[in-house]
Amino acid sequence: MSIYFSAGTGGTLAGISAYLKEQDPTIAVALIDPPGSALFNKVKHGVLFAKEDTEGKRKKACCCYFSLKPVITPSQFQVDTITEGIGINNRLTANFQKAVVDHAFRGADREAVEMAHYLMRNDGKNPTLSFTKNNAQACSSGRRPR
Repeated sequence: MSIYFSAGTGGTLAGISAYLKEQDPTIAVALIDPPGSALFNKVKHGVLFAKEDTEGKRKKACCCYFSLKPVITPSQFQVDTITEGIGINNRLTANFQKAVVDHAFRGADREAVEMAHYLMRNDGKNPTLSFTKNNAQACSSGRRPR
């Protein structure tokens, strides 16, 4: 059995992963990380770094939730994903350090938006993109942890 989480500060991931591993150590816990976040590399390679953090590489654009068309903004904010509230690129929280994570995957924005549209159309739900990233990953049979 596998369970998929996206993480911001990592509090939910840490608490639930520790509890689930206590109950059943064979449960695989996976992190779904958005573009531009360094948590993926922290889990996979032990280093908190995203290639997007290379000098001069970070994007300064936003995307429209429903169309994924880039909207260039003169903003000071650096944005590499349309998913808000998850992913960290410059610090490792104490919460995340307590998480028990077996696998990490990059979660594409397009997959999250497509899953959001599917859930709205078929279930009448209006989910957050962080929720749909988890769902899209769980449905992606080719990348499931074993």
